[in-house]
Amino acid sequence: PNTSTELIMSLPEETKDSFLEMLSRILNSGVQNIVICTLMALKGTMISSREYAERYRYMIRHRIVPRCFSEVNGKKIFETEEVVVGTKEMPFEDYISLRGLTFIITAFASSWEMFPLRRFMLERNVNIAEWIFGIQKRISGFPEIQAVVEAFLQETKDELYPSREAI
Repeated sequence: PNTSTELIMSLPEETKDSFLEMLSRILNSGVQNIVICTLMALKGTMISSREYAERYRYMIRHRIVPRCFSEVNGKKIFETEEVVVGTKEMPFEDYISLRGLTFIITAFASSWEMFPLRRFMLERNVNIAEWIFGIQKRISGFPEIQAVVEAFLQETKDELYPSREAI
C-alpha cells in the first residue's frame, strides 16, 4: 500500500533535535512518501497571533505561493504566504539545515525510484534514518551533488522576504 505523511517544521517549542528524532521514527517506519512543510502563519490562527510571535520569537518571512502568480494587463499579481523560518528554539540556521535534509529525503527516501532499495533495506533492518542523515553528512565528498543541494538552499533563502511589500 502507498503510505504518506506530512510534517511541519518550526512548530512552537520544536528544536532541530526533536524534529530529527521524530523524522527518524518516520523514516524507519516504512512510510513511502514524506512531505515536509514549513509552518505557515495563517491569518486568524493562534500561530499568526502577536502573542505567539512574541512568546516563541517567530522569525516570519514572506514568500510567493508556488504557481500562484500571473501578469494581467502588465500588472503582476501573486499570492503570498507568511512562514515561520525560525523560533527561539530553532534558529534560522537550523531551519536551513533541515530544508537541506528535506531535499535529500525527497530525492533519496521519498522518490519512487528509490522505493525498491528502501524496501530491501527495511526488510534487512537497516536504519533508514542513519542512511539518510549519513548522506547529508557526506554530501561534501560529492561536489556535483553538493552543488545541487547548495543551489536549492540558496533558492530557499532567496524566496524569503521580510515583508509582502519587499516581494
